Amino acid sequence: MSSSQSTLQLGNVEGFRHLAHSIVSRTLAVEVEYDRMGRPEQDEQAWKMIKRQNLLRAYKHKTRDTAQLDQSRSAASSKKPPMVICVGSVEGTVEDILYGMHAKNRSEMGATTTFMDRRPLDCDVLAVIDSGSDKDPFRHLSLKYLLTETFGDARVVSNRDLCAVQSMGFGLDSRDKRYGYYLLRSVNIPECSPLPADSDVVRANITMCCIYRQSKTSHTVNVYSKAMVSI
Repeated sequence: MSSSQSTLQLGNVEGFRHLAHSIVSRTLAVEVEYDRMGRPEQDEQAWKMIKRQNLLRAYKHKTRDTAQLDQSRSAASSKKPPMVICVGSVEGTVEDILYGMHAKNRSEMGATTTFMDRRPLDCDVLAVIDSGSDKDPFRHLSLKYLLTETFGDARVVSNRDLCAVQSMGFGLDSRDKRYGYYLLRSVNIPECSPLPADSDVVRANITMCCIYRQSKTSHTVNVYSKAMVSI
C-alpha cells in the first residue's frame, strides 16, 4: 500500500463526514437511553455473554431460530455478521483512551497497533479529512489501511486487510453531557481496492462504534460499544 495520502474529492469528503456522523449519532442515541436506565444488565434472552475481562463484558446477539424460515430468508440471514456489544468500565480517562488510538500518520499508526496479537504487516493513513482543534484536540477523521496476519481474536491462516474510515473526538449529548466517541467503519474506495484472490489476503468488513463517559465518582470510564465484524 502506497504511503502517499489520497486526494479526495469534496463530495467524497462530505460523504465520509456524513457517514461517520450518522453512525455515531445512532449509537449515541442507544447509549443515552442505556445510560438513562442506569446501565442495566443485558437481557439473557437476547444476548449471550462471550467474554469478560475485568469490568468489561462482551455479548453476542442471539440469532433467531431459522427452523421455520424459508431457505431464501435463511441464506440472507446467514450472510449478516452478528451484532456484538461491549459494556462496562475501564480505569483511566476518556482522554487516555482516545490518545491511545490517535494516529495522524503511518508511523503513529504502527505504534498504536502494537496492542494486537501480532504486529501489522502493513498500515497507512490514506487521507486525513478532519484534524484536532483547540476545542477538541482529539478530533480526527481519516481513511486508514491495515494488513495483519490475524484480525482481532480470529485465528486464521490467510492474512486479513481492512480499509476503513476512522473517526474520534468529543461531543455533548442532548442532555448537555460530555462523551467521547470512536468509530471504525469499512469503506470501499478505488484507491484501496481488495487485493487479488491469489494474494492470500481476505478483506475484512467491520463496523464498530464506541461511546465513552467519564465516571463522576471514580477514576474510570463507562464504555458502550457496538460492532459487526465479518472476517
